[in-house]
Amino acid sequence: MALSAIPSASLPELYSRWLRELFPGPIPAETHATCDACVMLPSAGQILAQTPDARTFYFNPSTKCCTYVPQLHNFLVGQILLDDDPAFAPGRSSVESRLAARLGISPLGLAPPSSYSLQYEHGTLAFGRSRAMRCPHYLDEGGRCGVWKYRESTCCTWFCKYVRGAVGQNFWREALHPLLQTVEHQLAMWCLVELEFDAEPLEALLDASARSDAADPLKPEELDGRVEPAEYARLWGRWRGREADLYRECARLVSPLSWAQVLAIGGAEVQARARVATRAHARLMDSSIPARLAAGSVQLVQIGPEITRVASYSNELDPLDVPTPLLFALRYFDGRLTQDALREIKQNEGITLQEDLVRKLVDFSVLVSPGLSGIHSGED
Repeated sequence: MALSAIPSASLPELYSRWLRELFPGPIPAETHATCDACVMLPSAGQILAQTPDARTFYFNPSTKCCTYVPQLHNFLVGQILLDDDPAFAPGRSSVESRLAARLGISPLGLAPPSSYSLQYEHGTLAFGRSRAMRCPHYLDEGGRCGVWKYRESTCCTWFCKYVRGAVGQNFWREALHPLLQTVEHQLAMWCLVELEFDAEPLEALLDASARSDAADPLKPEELDGRVEPAEYARLWGRWRGREADLYRECARLVSPLSWAQVLAIGGAEVQARARVATRAHARLMDSSIPARLAAGSVQLVQIGPEITRVASYSNELDPLDVPTPLLFALRYFDGRLTQDALREIKQNEGITLQEDLVRKLVDFSVLVSPGLSGIHSGED
């Protein structure tokens, strides 16, 4: 696969271009989780699971996983507003509606309203199920994301299932997501500096960022869906009333940047996260099997005479069906050489394990490097 063949469905064009410069090879597509054919929807006759502990957990067909309101940084909002493709009109309109409401908007971009963030934080069981939490950019027609072309770091790195299980999750969610998230924040602030934003609104933005993790009480106007005029004016300064113009200027600043320029702007933190992501990418591309393995810590979800469903790295979202006889043969993986364990399994149990199956068991953390082991049932 050529380097230029990083699937457009996996990443927005801007991020895809930057990462082609960062990684020495392509990013494989995550084909087990797609928006066109959501694998988390119940089939005819099935009902939605009531808790994530249920043996089979499904998303609501009218929400899928789009029960998360993304933080669209200023340059991404600008790209959306500058896209005059008629086919993109519904997505652009959804952003314009958020701008008109003024809830959660700042010179740094569009953030979820505080009241929504509170719902999301305490609505664990509602994820993928509650229409009240559905993203404002979700399009009823076709059940698609209206801003898909310009989606932010969380939405472009989150998958319910990964082709390589825990290895894929480590790359996308634990390495690439923090990298892109840090890049977004650094570039959003850089844009304001380049546009010579006034010191007073910059101070207000920095103060708000410093308090982002604090449990501040919700203000009455936030609960009522209103914005306090004086506070809004202080936040925007001379750009008040020209919010869309600011976002467009940010897009024009960021769109031509090379990855080398992004690294220079982002500083040491972006450079460090890029190094971590590069190592995770190397692991994603490595299909070798460790020389020694041990049985991992998994949950037995459903035990059958022929097939047992286990949950490992991803709990209910990405279970793995394992032949029951093989599951009990995993005791041979106790830190000894992998080739010795495979030989004894064949001799004593009559089971020949192919390399691709062993690799999958490793990818899904059913087999791990020695030191992390143990199997327990769902009733524990």
